[in-house]
Amino acid sequence: MIPYNFTFLSHPKICSGLKALEHIPFELESLNARKPLVITSARWAKKGLAKTLTKALYDSNITIGALFTNAPHYPGVTIINELSKLYRDRGCDSIIALGSGGIAHIAKAVNMVVSLKTDILQCSNLTISSPLKPLICVPTADCEGGEMAAVAYYERFEKQSDFLYPDVIVIDQRITRHATSQEVANCALTSLAHAIEACGIDVPNPINDAYAHTALQFIYQFLPKTVKKPCYKDGSVAIVNAAACADTAFSNAPQGIVHTLAQAIALDTNLKPGIVMGILLRYSLGAKLQSKGGIRPELLLALAGIDTYAKTPEKERQKTAYNHLIQCINATSKYVPTTLKGLNIPHYKLKEYAKLAAAKNKQHKETEYMALLEKSFEGK
Repeated sequence: MIPYNFTFLSHPKICSGLKALEHIPFELESLNARKPLVITSARWAKKGLAKTLTKALYDSNITIGALFTNAPHYPGVTIINELSKLYRDRGCDSIIALGSGGIAHIAKAVNMVVSLKTDILQCSNLTISSPLKPLICVPTADCEGGEMAAVAYYERFEKQSDFLYPDVIVIDQRITRHATSQEVANCALTSLAHAIEACGIDVPNPINDAYAHTALQFIYQFLPKTVKKPCYKDGSVAIVNAAACADTAFSNAPQGIVHTLAQAIALDTNLKPGIVMGILLRYSLGAKLQSKGGIRPELLLALAGIDTYAKTPEKERQKTAYNHLIQCINATSKYVPTTLKGLNIPHYKLKEYAKLAAAKNKQHKETEYMALLEKSFEGK
């Protein structure tokens, strides 16, 4: 009998599809909130996303306490403290993060400060033992991973807690269709890596696998067309839904070797984590295929469907699943190089990245991190 692990938590409610934004007033009121602080960036404000959100709240009892349209990409202490003060001064009772990446993590950090009534630098040492203020995430298709997960990145800290999940995730095509091809590629590769590593653990978790497999299915089906045409409405919504599912799977599984290394490299180089993950994942999958454990054949079922899975001989399912996954990665080849060398990362930095990764995630040895980096550097 196969041993299973049934430990799982998915806190966010997902509202996805046509006019999803119009559900925000109901969701806020159900959380006993009526005066949100809305955080977005100048880029999305210029694209009209803030106006779109505001119009969706017109016929409701919701009053926007403050609209901040200049959120930077980097969630630093200064901006977090500034927005925490704005939240208090305007008497806000909830937060809406309109956008992905730094916007979402700034919102989470502000939520910690105003809920725990402390300084952001103290939050890294505190245990979050109760729900924070209501937080609604309205992601764009430039997700970098973690926006919809139980984690917050700010300054150079990483804070994990089940209470860092957003309460509601709202995915609307009016918001998702404005990203670039490069950003769609980054989002999809991050989700792909998180989903594969979440369902590649020794003791399978069937509930978590369902989320990971859904993410893989959406990426395989919609990435090739969406990366060429990011404004493709169904595609952009599907890619962001994949990110939401992958973030949930990521939150319920140990961090994998690809994620840990990519975060170490991205932190040092300011590269997008997904771009690095896409390169590392290619060689990680190759190594896994050759290993004793191999690639889980169920991935083929998630990627290609029941017909292809049933037609493929049992002995060939791992290899076929691998080919389908590489096909996903290759769909982004115009925007992502195939090696770390192609990102202009100097070879002498690899040892430093391996040490950083080994210090953060002790599930793998430094030699394992180094071996993957060496393979990914030259593409051998």
